[in-house]
Amino acid sequence: MNAPPRKLGSGCTSTGRRRGRGAAVFTHDVELPHMLQGAILRSPHAHAWIRAIDTAAARALPGVHAVITAADFPGQRYLHLGVRYADRHPLAVDKVRFYGEEVAAVAADSAALARQALALIAVNYEPLPAALTPEAALRADAPEVHDGVLTAAGRNIAIRFACDYGDVVGAFSVRAPRTCSRTSSRTASWCRRMETNGTVARFDPVTGQLTLWTATQAPFFVRKEVAHVLGLDIERVHIRGVEVGGGFGEASTCEQEATAARLSIATGRPVKPAS
Repeated sequence: MNAPPRKLGSGCTSTGRRRGRGAAVFTHDVELPHMLQGAILRSPHAHAWIRAIDTAAARALPGVHAVITAADFPGQRYLHLGVRYADRHPLAVDKVRFYGEEVAAVAADSAALARQALALIAVNYEPLPAALTPEAALRADAPEVHDGVLTAAGRNIAIRFACDYGDVVGAFSVRAPRTCSRTSSRTASWCRRMETNGTVARFDPVTGQLTLWTATQAPFFVRKEVAHVLGLDIERVHIRGVEVGGGFGEASTCEQEATAARLSIATGRPVKPAS
């Protein structure tokens, strides 16, 4: 029996129709039984030493089930592109290196309570000079992003590469009938996705299985990084697909996933941290 003819484009527009009707399931639509709400404390400084973190008041707040800091990821760094580029911890250790860097996180009965707990975490920062432009970061007297790390590429440079475009100087000085020069700058661009950032993590203490619902364009990358910083067998980490409202490279990083997972491990319950 022949199947009825399909309308042209009917299969290609199903995702668009689902999103247009509001039926698409993004991370924040995922609800699990006994789920806790999380929140992340971020640095108000672009560059500063962390001299002390006092979480006692946050832990004592009724309805707060876990408070985590860098001590909950002892010595672990994200793998990134290998040892040479493994320069970031899931939560800041000793120093923050950019505005908004993750410092601590909490899991509580509600999002409002989680935010209240964040306000009770006392962080003693010692602000440091910060290089806020590429030009300032390359100066000989610029503050080092990573102390004592001077690569072959130079100060505050992770990698350098060059392309040969021929005799550029000669082209401008001899063969160009007219030349002009100027310096221009623009603000940083940020790709806008349809969904807000978020992750749901559920750790099963009986089986040791970790399941993550997260909008990512690189699920195997997220799986590898989370397993590494948590010290889990990668076969026990599972990524569940949800709608991805665009990627553009931004959806290939791993930040909230590791934090949510550690909170779920600490509480034994699913956790959904807000960005």
